[in-house]
Amino acid sequence: MNIKKFALILLSVTISHILFAEQLRDTFGKNGLVFEPVQIQVQNLKRSYTFVWISDLHVIADDISEVAPKSQPGQRRKRDKRFNNIRSGMKPSAVWKKLPGLLNGFECDAVFFGGDICDVGSIANLTVLKDGFKQLKKPFIYLREDHDMTPWCLANKDTAEQQRISKEIDGHPAVPFIEYDDLIVVGIDNNITNVTAEALAELKKHCAKNKPVIVLLHVPINAKDNISLNLLRKEDRRYNHMWRAFMRPDQNTRDLISLITDKNSPVKAVFAGHLHFSWDGMLSPGVRQHIFAPAYEGNIGLITITPSE
Repeated sequence: MNIKKFALILLSVTISHILFAEQLRDTFGKNGLVFEPVQIQVQNLKRSYTFVWISDLHVIADDISEVAPKSQPGQRRKRDKRFNNIRSGMKPSAVWKKLPGLLNGFECDAVFFGGDICDVGSIANLTVLKDGFKQLKKPFIYLREDHDMTPWCLANKDTAEQQRISKEIDGHPAVPFIEYDDLIVVGIDNNITNVTAEALAELKKHCAKNKPVIVLLHVPINAKDNISLNLLRKEDRRYNHMWRAFMRPDQNTRDLISLITDKNSPVKAVFAGHLHFSWDGMLSPGVRQHIFAPAYEGNIGLITITPSE
């Protein structure tokens, strides 16, 4: 094949991809969803990767009968107004029903659900989530966090049925991961609490494989010396709700943070949510952290990881 013909084919493919991407953005946009793009470069990759991040959607099912009577008015306000999409007005449960079809039509390597996908761990909420996950045809990682599994405002605090439903989604691993030929993505489930020794050991195992590692958290790690993040923390005390800020790590969690931020760490990036605002900066000279804005506002993270020179 001559160079001119190859260039024309390449141009045609590029234009097709651009048009396809614009079409998808229009499709997502009609449902009040916008992309929050993040691009990082990683050495020794054989190809580029595209991932989608979704966190803090706070789905609430129509059925709130499991909620204690005194808490039902608050759940009703959240369901019918508080967490409605700011662009489309859609409830999170309506957005969730649309998401599998939208994601199935999107070219990506995997989807990361970074916690608080539902607002409280009720049987009704988890059943709605399970129905959506059953329709999803993409590889995914789902981190369960405080809102996903905790029965805070439920009348019945027994969560045996919720645990069963959760395992039906993906087995509910404590340290879910996806391993590629030249990259490993590792999630830490339930990092709203201090990590377990088992979770720390799993991350150590992945970090010893001589591949770049991407870590998924729900609760971010405070970048102690970062001026912009510390200014945000002073403006609103909820921004303190990070590890090494208001949340004090025990030895296991300190060791996990050190494993991530060490100068020789294979970890290249940390992705998180939880704070309901967007921030991007460095945890250490070699490790970038991006905190994604919440999906209930219509924000969908679009992560592109490319080989560096």
